[in-house]
Amino acid sequence: MGGYGSGRRWTFSKKATVEDAHSLSIFKLSRDGLLKPGSYNITWKNTRTGEAVGSISYILHTGSEAAPVGHLQMTLKYAIGKEKEPVEEPIQLVSTRPNFGGIRHWFTCPLVTDGQPCNRRAGTLHLVPGCKYFGCRQCLNLTYTSRQTHEKKWDYLLRLKKGSPFDFDEALERLL
Repeated sequence: MGGYGSGRRWTFSKKATVEDAHSLSIFKLSRDGLLKPGSYNITWKNTRTGEAVGSISYILHTGSEAAPVGHLQMTLKYAIGKEKEPVEEPIQLVSTRPNFGGIRHWFTCPLVTDGQPCNRRAGTLHLVPGCKYFGCRQCLNLTYTSRQTHEKKWDYLLRLKKGSPFDFDEALERLL
């Protein structure tokens, strides 16, 4: 009685989510024409209120010592914390050629985990509150909010389809 493993099994701290982080999408930058050499500023806004919740500037350049000719390098400049500590973070960009033509750009994750650089190609980099540097979702151990719900809305309806009695009012309440 009361041995190891007994008691509250489902109480665990939830992982940080992508929705809690500031995200920088290479696809959005490309769509907006912001992948040309130069200096740029980005402001994140709260989607509900429209107020600015963060900003970042970056310089995009080609052919430096760190980035060989034909490759792009982005240097992010931002401040974190209450003391507004300045951070400069260089990020390499790589390109691939899809089968249907054109060029697709990717960030290279700049984080180092267990002494090994990640260097994973990522379409989006995230800055989690409390962290100093941007990184990919895997390095930052991020999940999506929708993955943290115990039962999805539609799972209930699928269970009903398998033969259990149908309570229309309960089904409607779960979906709303």
